[in-house]
Amino acid sequence: MDPLMMFGAWAAALVSVITAGKLLFNSFVKATRAAVGEEFKKIWREMDDADRWHKSKFDALEAAIEALKQQVRRLEDLMYAHMNEDK
Repeated sequence: MDPLMMFGAWAAALVSVITAGKLLFNSFVKATRAAVGEEFKKIWREMDDADRWHKSKFDALEAAIEALKQQVRRLEDLMYAHMNEDK
């Protein structure tokens, strides 16, 4: 075989292997990016759900505390009114 043809054949084989490797690597990167992206979307959804749940619980707690404050104010008013009645 002619050395020039042999060199060309080796060069073509090397280019083919490199191209196939690059295609495999790009495919791997795209698949990994898609899988990781999907997992991150799932995690963000779960975190948003947990945040909404906690926010609703904190809102309910704030409403309950405000109701307790109002009851304490009414009791204080009643107590002061009762104390002023005796005088």
